[in-house]
Amino acid sequence: MVISKELELSLFNDVNSIKKVSVTYKDGAIVSGHIKCSDLNSNITIEINEIKKDEVPYHDIDFENVLKISLLYYNGDNRIFE
Repeated sequence: MVISKELELSLFNDVNSIKKVSVTYKDGAIVSGHIKCSDLNSNITIEINEIKKDEVPYHDIDFENVLKISLLYYNGDNRIFE
């Protein structure tokens, strides 16, 4: 996935406004949670809301294999980037 300027600005500037991030990968895997941290090198870490036993609670988004990213905001807005 190519990170558009709009997505980049949302992930870095709207962090405190985003309630939930859902990332769908090309292999069908879906990772959901909230943004734990982000940096200027396009590294975004999600803290997973529901983890299974022996699962790591953090996930770094692999933008090369992302199919779509959905952002749910506290104000109810939902934005989808594909």
